[in-house]
Amino acid sequence: MINDYEVLREKQLQFLDEWNQRFVVPARKEAKHDHFRINLNEIYALHIDDLTFFADQNKMTFEYDDIMGNGIIFKDIKWR
Repeated sequence: MINDYEVLREKQLQFLDEWNQRFVVPARKEAKHDHFRINLNEIYALHIDDLTFFADQNKMTFEYDDIMGNGIIFKDIKWR
């Protein structure tokens, strides 16, 4: 049986994928936008492995941003 935390993690993995498809991919194609920020309150149940896998799959790096309110910035390495 899956616990509540794992259910939430699965929902947040789905959110991350949808965010990528709806926002990141179009921005890369149209404007060659090279960095994208997401708030931690939207993905706080994810493991570091999940973020690493997402970044690797999308040819990005990521960094924690505490200055502007606890977020993760994904940086596109395709354009560098």
